[in-house]
Amino acid sequence: MKWTPHPANPLISPVWPEWLVGDPVVLPPEESPDGRWHMFLNSVLFIYRYTSGDGIKWRREQRVCRGMRAWLLPREDDFILYHESFITPWRSDISARVSKDLENWSAPRKVLSPSLPWEMGAARNMSCPCVVKDGSVYRMYYSSNSVFLKDLGFGEPKYIGVAEADNPFGPFVKRREPILSPNPGHAFRNMGAGAIKVYRDDENERWIGFNNGIFTDEKGRSRSAIMLLTSKDGISWDEPFAAPIISPDKGWRKALVYQLCLAPRPNGEIWVYYNARDGWRFGSERIGLEIGRPLS
Repeated sequence: MKWTPHPANPLISPVWPEWLVGDPVVLPPEESPDGRWHMFLNSVLFIYRYTSGDGIKWRREQRVCRGMRAWLLPREDDFILYHESFITPWRSDISARVSKDLENWSAPRKVLSPSLPWEMGAARNMSCPCVVKDGSVYRMYYSSNSVFLKDLGFGEPKYIGVAEADNPFGPFVKRREPILSPNPGHAFRNMGAGAIKVYRDDENERWIGFNNGIFTDEKGRSRSAIMLLTSKDGISWDEPFAAPIISPDKGWRKALVYQLCLAPRPNGEIWVYYNARDGWRFGSERIGLEIGRPLS
């Protein structure tokens, strides 16, 4: 596919006095209860819901809850919002809330906590959930632990793991080892695994993953970029392309390109919403859109 930034980028900027909006998850109109686009994203402490008539111009509707790094799982009669819930700045779990209308949400239920040795670093964070239903099994991809980046002044996810359950609220059984880890020899994942969003490609009998690894570039700057991965089983991943499909370059995405959500469109386009950062320690983060079109 050919990937092109939308000319209106960035689509969403922080509301003062906040300095970031990030980790978007999007529900397109054909899946929503009211025929509108819905986006859930986070500021520093809270998750907000935005709406749109066209997927381009967005309006903030409500503050949903305290938390970060959300994922939305549509079901037949309701929606489950998974998100990171902080206990302390260095300790978090993954929680789930339920809604029938995307406006009124249940109390949170804890569904995943750190327990394995590789999850037990200085920061015991469970974050970036992505839940995919595969037959009768709910598979959760998640990030855990943290690598501290000095030029940013904060940490980013170090490992990516997988857990499965027969119920969307668990109990989830984790794989003993991470499926993606930092690799000193990998140009785009030499510091941390970052996070991954995974989608079924039933036509080609495979899984597609979009991974924003954490890396240090040749000048020693912390970076993140979105790589396209493929897998036969959703556990072992291949990289069909050597370079990222979305990379930091200039302006509002000068420093790092972070997490994302896909919205396949009826015309065959793939819309990728993502957040990017324009600086390092004092950077601001915004939401943008990249459109993938099939090569003719």
